[in-house]
Amino acid sequence: MNPHSNHALPQGSPLEIHEFSTGIDVKPTASGWESGGFTGVFMNSTLNPIPNAVSEAISNGAFKLAEGASSDSPAMVGREVSGYGEQWSVVAVVTRGKDDRGRPVSLYRYFLTPTVGAIEGILRWMGRQIRVFDPFDSQIPGQPHRTQWVQQEIPLPDHFRSLVSGETPIVIPATVACNPLVLNRFTQELQSPGGMAWAYNVAALERPEYFQAIYPMDAKA
Repeated sequence: MNPHSNHALPQGSPLEIHEFSTGIDVKPTASGWESGGFTGVFMNSTLNPIPNAVSEAISNGAFKLAEGASSDSPAMVGREVSGYGEQWSVVAVVTRGKDDRGRPVSLYRYFLTPTVGAIEGILRWMGRQIRVFDPFDSQIPGQPHRTQWVQQEIPLPDHFRSLVSGETPIVIPATVACNPLVLNRFTQELQSPGGMAWAYNVAALERPEYFQAIYPMDAKA
């Protein structure tokens, strides 16, 4: 793990990455699919049940983009979640779909591992191919994705260092080059006692005060 993190994992540690997604009624269309409505139950999950701490954070809006604020390109939310004797590193990938009335809906695919300090590990496992919401990508409970933690230094650009002393949430200018790994590294510098929380490529958040660092979709966000 990055040496600036408070939760260093040993080099080569195994990581089990679980996932689950927003539950929808899938309606096939000529061009693919659309949502026939939310089921209220998560789908495509490697976990049963969903951890209480994570489920509660989702219910409290800790990962929620403002309605209609998702864009054609994926947004991401990284957050450490603790509670009920549990600790989780979670990355949510948020994409825009549409329902059977043509209205936009935000669809979430969550990836999580049972330790804090491992958001970077999830991002590195994901790589450049961001895993977006896919109702047909079925998962089997008890069969998480498996990888290993490999420590790699992430240099923090100077223009990010000048922002560290600001009050949170710190909004990174959209004109500054950034990616989820750099944003995660920057958020580590902020040393928040409540655990890390950042949002990437977002237009608007339901509860921006729940985050330490935000990288907007564009200058208008």
